[in-house]
Amino acid sequence: MSQPPSPPQIGSYRVLRLLGRGGTGTVHAAEHVTSGRRVALKVLHDELSRSRQMVARFFHEARSAARVDDPGIVEVLESGYADDGSAFIAMELLEGESLAARIARGPRLAPSSIVYVGCEIARVVHAAHAQQIVHRDLKPDNIFLVPEPGQPHDTRVKVLDFGMAKLSPEGGPYSFVTEKGALLGTPMYMAPEQCRGGDVDGRADVYALGCILYELACGQPPFVRGGMGMILGAHVYQPVPPPRLLAPDVPEALERVLLRALEKSRDARYPTMQALAQELGAVGADHGQARASR
Repeated sequence: MSQPPSPPQIGSYRVLRLLGRGGTGTVHAAEHVTSGRRVALKVLHDELSRSRQMVARFFHEARSAARVDDPGIVEVLESGYADDGSAFIAMELLEGESLAARIARGPRLAPSSIVYVGCEIARVVHAAHAQQIVHRDLKPDNIFLVPEPGQPHDTRVKVLDFGMAKLSPEGGPYSFVTEKGALLGTPMYMAPEQCRGGDVDGRADVYALGCILYELACGQPPFVRGGMGMILGAHVYQPVPPPRLLAPDVPEALERVLLRALEKSRDARYPTMQALAQELGAVGADHGQARASR
């Protein structure tokens, strides 16, 4: 009787199953052939693995994540090439669901949960900013909710995909200028200066987090109608609809935080993720006291 074929192997990892597929590559559940440790294996498409520029960007994600020592950053274990030349990154395998999946299945999160998730994202990204790293593509797909008893709401918040992050020179300001005409990010969560293709710093991540929290509170991001051009233009020129117009149950204090995070001028936003987290924490404390007094 013939033996069933062995599962494919990439580097030192035995592929178990496909987890996802995107424009640049695939993600698999895999296990190390020696230790048996389960990992998530991100593999760059063959044709992209032949591009030095794409491989450099791909491995840049591993370097970015490795520089941030925080439990909210997905641990990168190894990066390298498979026998066929495909570039790969091995990282911790997460159990749970993305924030995008949580939003899709509903119902909307309670204000206390919105505050917790927002504070955790802000804390993790602030740790990245301290290492001169700007994420530049914060969105619900890149936030993962991992069940973890003992944590608030029994949930650990993880920030994924630093593939478009910018590492600045050691000790330098965490800002950069994109190549002329380059737009990097996801339109529904891009800051106005990012939409223009201009220089970007950590306050672009503040704006993106404002978009995420707005979606959690209201059920949709601030700007959703039309094609990419219309959405980019809305971020630059149109006022953000007040959250309480879409969701009257949003606490006024939370609305104020969201609108400041979503200011068109980055100088008018929270200057740091830490400042945003502090304001969110105050909203959570005030909301808890108000509920307790009823």
